[in-house]
Amino acid sequence: LGTPLLLGLAAATAWWGAATQAAAWFAGAGLVYALGVFGITAGLNIPLNDALERLGDQPADPGTAWRSFATPWNRWNSVRTAASSATLVLAALGLRALP
Repeated sequence: LGTPLLLGLAAATAWWGAATQAAAWFAGAGLVYALGVFGITAGLNIPLNDALERLGDQPADPGTAWRSFATPWNRWNSVRTAASSATLVLAALGLRALP
């Protein structure tokens, strides 16, 4: 939770310092991180991990169990990776926009 909080603090500080463009970039970075990284991790990847763990060490059909886990987990992990990259770019734009 530290990243979105720090980006929110950066946005507020920039806003109060009249650097509104930087504030917008920082706020956008915080929102992208909160939804695209933290939200996906908490709402999708962790529940998939938990479901896989509930299958135990010897699922009835390991191949099917793995495919039903790996496909959605990898898809959402790719989205999470893209959101992390977007967060970095947005934060860098915020730094660049500071006076």
